[in-house]
Amino acid sequence: DYFDILQESDDVFRIAIGDVSGKGTTAAFYMAEVKGIFHALSLMGANPMEFVTYANQAIAKCFQKGFFFTLTYLQLDLKKRKLEMIRAGHRPAFFYKKATDTIGIHREGTLGLGLVRDDSYKKYVKEAEVIAFEEGDFMVLYTDGIIEARNKNDDEYGYDRFQKVLEDNKEADPDDISSAIMDSVHEFAG
Repeated sequence: DYFDILQESDDVFRIAIGDVSGKGTTAAFYMAEVKGIFHALSLMGANPMEFVTYANQAIAKCFQKGFFFTLTYLQLDLKKRKLEMIRAGHRPAFFYKKATDTIGIHREGTLGLGLVRDDSYKKYVKEAEVIAFEEGDFMVLYTDGIIEARNKNDDEYGYDRFQKVLEDNKEADPDDISSAIMDSVHEFAG
């Protein structure tokens, strides 16, 4: 799993969370390559659509066939209170909107990186989702270990349990929300 934040200016941040297919040393090596790709493309100032397109080209050249990378990429502008997000095969993001007291699941996205290894990938890339936010709103990003956790009956933790924890803790601070999620998963999985 991969998570990184780069601060571009006082108010602008680039955020990436993702997961490489496979396990072991090969997957770990590819994850290190992803970090380099993320940092290089972030320095270029690519918008989310360009970022995903260029990242796909780089991963297609660096990864062996059969390996791919899922990604959620965000550009966060605190001054404009705007978040641009593009999902490339990664898990949906949860977003709590305080003004309406609702938790939405953002599922729109494009293919994971490295699945299509030529210029035709561009036709699968969708516009970045633009989300306005206010004080009290929050977004939850995660990797598959949360929702795929299993209990002794081989039941998956899933999205419904996850969303319930968020609803129950929507007024908490970020550290407490994170702890509540992990406590719930651990209790479920035993």
